[in-house]
Amino acid sequence: MLKYNLEVCNSIGSDYMLNEITYKKMTEAAIIPDISGFIADLNNLDKNSKISALAFEIREYNNINLRFGYEFGTELLVELVKSVMEIAKEYGSFYRVERTVYAILFKKEASETELLELNSKIFNRLSNFSFSGYTFNIEIFSGAINELKYTSDPYKILATLTTAVDKSKRNESFALTIFTEEKYNEDIKRVKLLETIKNSIVKECEGFYLVYQPFVSAMNGKVIGAEALIRWKNAEYGTVSPGLFISYIEDHSVFYDLGLWTLKRALTDFKDVLKIKSDFFININLSYSQLEKEKFKYDVINIANEVGFPLKNIQLELTERCKNLNISYLQKEIEFFRNNGIRVALDDFGTGTSTLRLIGDLPIDCVKIDQSFIINILKNPSNEIIVETILDCAKRLGISVCLEGVENEEIKSFISKYYANYHQGFYYSRPVEIEEFKNKLELRWITQGIKLIKSENKSTFEVNNIISMMPGGFFIYMNDHTERIILANEALLDIYECNNIDEFMKLTNQQFKGMVHPDDYERVDLEIKQQI
Repeated sequence: MLKYNLEVCNSIGSDYMLNEITYKKMTEAAIIPDISGFIADLNNLDKNSKISALAFEIREYNNINLRFGYEFGTELLVELVKSVMEIAKEYGSFYRVERTVYAILFKKEASETELLELNSKIFNRLSNFSFSGYTFNIEIFSGAINELKYTSDPYKILATLTTAVDKSKRNESFALTIFTEEKYNEDIKRVKLLETIKNSIVKECEGFYLVYQPFVSAMNGKVIGAEALIRWKNAEYGTVSPGLFISYIEDHSVFYDLGLWTLKRALTDFKDVLKIKSDFFININLSYSQLEKEKFKYDVINIANEVGFPLKNIQLELTERCKNLNISYLQKEIEFFRNNGIRVALDDFGTGTSTLRLIGDLPIDCVKIDQSFIINILKNPSNEIIVETILDCAKRLGISVCLEGVENEEIKSFISKYYANYHQGFYYSRPVEIEEFKNKLELRWITQGIKLIKSENKSTFEVNNIISMMPGGFFIYMNDHTERIILANEALLDIYECNNIDEFMKLTNQQFKGMVHPDDYERVDLEIKQQI
């Protein structure tokens, strides 16, 4: 008995050799069957029995060991387990299947309601757990299987159960993930798909190809850049969306090779485009698993040099999970790229862990406001406030802005009142392969320019504020009663690549609202004060 409890205690707490006090506490505690007991009980079931089980993993338990010591951590864990066992006994049998992963095998097939009920009871018990004068908020990731047929392979059952827990961990969700028979079969298919994709990467990225979506200047309506997006297809699965595999292979070693292949392929595809559009830039998405490797930044430089692609025409996009890297490390890596002429953009801004503080902390060149704000901007007034706030903050920090999700003419017309450097969305083009993309290079869309910057009603308005916040120092005044352009200098016409005012009016659909000519400061200042 003593030896069995010692093994259990060592495995559930730490590798720490327990003292006699802890031996006694464990002896007094109920014996916890381990993984072998779980497998044995599964083997005793009738074939094709419907199985229901729940498993949970204690999140970052080692932090308690670090703070309070291993002996305290082990004693606390013993009490936690005893407490959960009290809850679980009315539902079924309790097991320890990994170091801090525990499972409950239901006595009979359970309903989804019962699974959620048990999970809620465990979660609530551990979220406010008192021990030795302390109160702990113990968090868990949990998963369950329900209505799963037992077909004589208990290890598949165990693997499915722990996979459900892993899915909650991957999504950083404290909600219960439930696998049914249908989800189990889907998961088996997904695993086979992912293995096929991994093997494709090993075979020199066989089946992978790139598509490109254009960036269109909000100022002159021209294609000024492209975002490279990866795709994969083969004879068995057809074309598979990256959303179905990227997050699952991101942590695998082969993903790094796929990232380098993507970079080299994109730079090679657009090398010739720079001969006719010298300022054209290509955006490449970065994964945290690439960025966290010290050698990655040197690989980027080496590939660009190998292809002969100027570093100043590359912009790297930090995806959502990159933002979870250590901020100091992230700052250092971004500075390296920028010091070598490579620009860095923050993708999907406004979602996930994005905050306004982030664009102040990171030395980035561009913010891409997430498409969810733009797609729904006509229906959700709060989106307007969020977009305006991000735009204002970015402009004051000297950061360029891309508005994603410009899906139709109505949205495009609505957002023309904002100053953004460029747009992206289905209105301009869906992602297309390189040859079709090159056919779009000379397209030009009507632009409606920039609206005068708004001022708070109680604030003192100065036209100089507008000029200090607008790029390029170009001047225009178009705010008379007839809403027409009455003045545009040569610098502005050059920026819009127009030969005269008539071309400019046609390009902007006679709706341009923007800068003020210095000669008109006093008059416009008075008029704007009256407006606000």
